[in-house]
Amino acid sequence: MLTVKTLMEMGEIHTPHRKIGSVVDVVINHQLGRVIAYLVRSEAFHTQEAVLFDALMYHSEHRGYVQSSDDVVPLIKLPRLQALAEEYQVIGKPWLDFEGREIGTIEDISFDGQTGYVMYYKIKFHPHVPVVTPMMSAALSPFRGQ
Repeated sequence: MLTVKTLMEMGEIHTPHRKIGSVVDVVINHQLGRVIAYLVRSEAFHTQEAVLFDALMYHSEHRGYVQSSDDVVPLIKLPRLQALAEEYQVIGKPWLDFEGREIGTIEDISFDGQTGYVMYYKIKFHPHVPVVTPMMSAALSPFRGQ
């Protein structure tokens, strides 16, 4: 199992022969409950690029491997992914109960390194909230932004 925070702190993308760059964020489609891409800071160009999760050949705890540098695409060339990256930033976002009250914040997300499916969200609850309160993520809420 991998976590978003660990990847953002230590994650790297490599080809079999060289390091491509450092992972700076993870894009998750919350409707699908799945990681769809890693955002990477390129070593060579210092630009933000994307690696689609399905392009990863295999994954260790801190390194993802792609077949070649062609699997790393400038984020600006992927406008839909760029929009998802901006819309689905969730670390630090509010976690809401079913009545829409903020009861905590999202601290981290754990996901399966082979499938990309989200396993769980790590929530820091506000001290005044009982843990038994039914809840949902603000990022997952169909009412977000209203």
